[in-house]
Amino acid sequence: MRDCTELRRGSLSRPCVLARLQLKTAISFKSVLLVAACFGITAPAQSPLVGEAAQSLINRHTALLGGWAWQSVIQAPNYQTDRDVGTASIGTSFLQMYDATGTTSYLTPAEEAGNWLVSAQTSAGWWPDYVNPSSVSPSGAASYGFTSLDDGVIGQAGFLLTLYQKTGNGTYRTAALKGINWLLTVAKAPGGKPCPSQQCYWDWWVPAQGKVYLGLGSGVAGIFYGLDQIAQTTENATYENYALAAAAYEESQIAASGGVPEVPGGTTYDTGLYQGGAGVAVAFLSLYQHTGNTRWLADANKIMAWVRAQEKAQSSGTAWPISVGRNGNKTLSTEIAEGAAGIGWAELQAYKLTHAAVDLQTAEAAGTWLLAVQTAEGSGDAWQAYLTGSDTDDYYTSEDLGVSGIGYFFNDLYVATGTAAYNAAAMDAAAWLQASSFQDADGSGWYQDNCMVCGGWLNRAEPSFNWGIAGIGAFAARLSGGPDDMPRDVSAIAGDVYSIGAGQTSAVGSYTADMDASGSNMGTDSVTHAIDMSEVTFQSPAPSAIYQGERYGSSFSYTLTNLTPGKSYTVRLHFAETYYTAIGGREFNVLINGKQVLTNFDIISAAGAGFKANIQTFTATASSGGSIIIQFTRGPADWPKVSGIEIY
Repeated sequence: MRDCTELRRGSLSRPCVLARLQLKTAISFKSVLLVAACFGITAPAQSPLVGEAAQSLINRHTALLGGWAWQSVIQAPNYQTDRDVGTASIGTSFLQMYDATGTTSYLTPAEEAGNWLVSAQTSAGWWPDYVNPSSVSPSGAASYGFTSLDDGVIGQAGFLLTLYQKTGNGTYRTAALKGINWLLTVAKAPGGKPCPSQQCYWDWWVPAQGKVYLGLGSGVAGIFYGLDQIAQTTENATYENYALAAAAYEESQIAASGGVPEVPGGTTYDTGLYQGGAGVAVAFLSLYQHTGNTRWLADANKIMAWVRAQEKAQSSGTAWPISVGRNGNKTLSTEIAEGAAGIGWAELQAYKLTHAAVDLQTAEAAGTWLLAVQTAEGSGDAWQAYLTGSDTDDYYTSEDLGVSGIGYFFNDLYVATGTAAYNAAAMDAAAWLQASSFQDADGSGWYQDNCMVCGGWLNRAEPSFNWGIAGIGAFAARLSGGPDDMPRDVSAIAGDVYSIGAGQTSAVGSYTADMDASGSNMGTDSVTHAIDMSEVTFQSPAPSAIYQGERYGSSFSYTLTNLTPGKSYTVRLHFAETYYTAIGGREFNVLINGKQVLTNFDIISAAGAGFKANIQTFTATASSGGSIIIQFTRGPADWPKVSGIEIY
């Protein structure tokens, strides 16, 4: 939330690592069922909170500018536009509830939110902070806006582009790209570092007021995260160039210790997801997964190591101060935005890529502490937002600071580990939210928080994602098995079941050393020649070093086991021809579970040149014994080879 900006991580078997969608940016409902099968978990039933939250939001809308908007309570009396407290945030929640239930009446309000945002967009391409009807004072559009993921253009455009993907309505895409194209025009270059060839950053405000932040919610990290997501969706190289330049700027601000200051050159370092190191690390993890560049993975690991170094051991589990440094805030927080739940969730994302025990251990340490500090409140069990400091009696319902966000983390921790106590905590969160609702003419509603020292419940029926009803609906959608794993404004990292560097003797990024191969006349080789990655830029490629290595043989196979019998998986094979320079030098066949999927395959023909990366993608069903066998056999010319294998 913009007002607060001014003030203020056991090893799982391979099949139990979460699957990913085509662009590796979201966890699918099928993957939730896969993990459920691993642990003997019953598939989730739909939470009644979904329907209650959805209907409440539908009833509380205002028809404006050819669409729907919602009047903010915490930013009263304004009709906000953003992904934090505004209409873009509520539209995002409706998309998540639609994805979880398939209820088309939830898609319609998302479209209406999109219609209003299209109308509210300025001719230049950015969105005013609010646009009020004539009956509200101040009336009309705000004279200012923001660039950031939480409050501004990158978040608003991201929602509209997702809405376009759901509906096919090109109006939403046009408005989204108009916003992004405007955003590029106001990018700034640090001294001696031209943008976008080297580094870029953005002022938070529109018009610019000289305020630059570095965090995920309000800063450069959120912008490079969002630009990369949109570049992957649109396959726009210009957007990706700006994302990479912004990431380079963010990287330049990482302290030697691994901390990221709130502002460039600052001396206060936040730990959490919203504005702190955990959120910046998730942005770098996402960039690594889309580009295959281990530079970004190294940045994420460095930052998460710093976050772990700030932990404060408790009698049970681990907590973190909100920030450290000259003006640090030593308060121990439970919340998803700037506390243990958000840091634990970030560590879960890191674990999916690093497979490092410390990441999962830290996530569980956060969960252990949160279990220990769960307390009875009202008609159920909940969490105080802050365990130290002056606001220790506040119980929030909201995604950002409260129970729905903490419940979100516990649900994901349960999916990752199968530990029943985590599931119970997630269900406790839902039960408390149910008990804490009220009824009025518009249906169910919630107050934002119960502030004991303030005299009770505050901010009645706030509609937004991060602070109100929409966030409760999104949590309930996820608890119901919905595919959207997105607390606050950032989507979860989705991990592979297998990522194998064929011919590699050690791990490369998130790819393991070679394993599970057998056959005749096998060998491995590698080159130092650069690999042309241009044709796989938007296919979530492996690190370039994977394509420089290979396993070859007259005939060989990989037998990949411990999969779920009968489950459909995506198989991606990574190739680069590093010996021949013309078509016809190497032609071979590939079979998956006995079915021929490539015949007389010529890597150069497929890639367009030698030393050029190529990815071939297939679907395969695990056998009754839970395995997939990938065979490489001779064709008309030379022996087969492969550089990398993924299954998810």
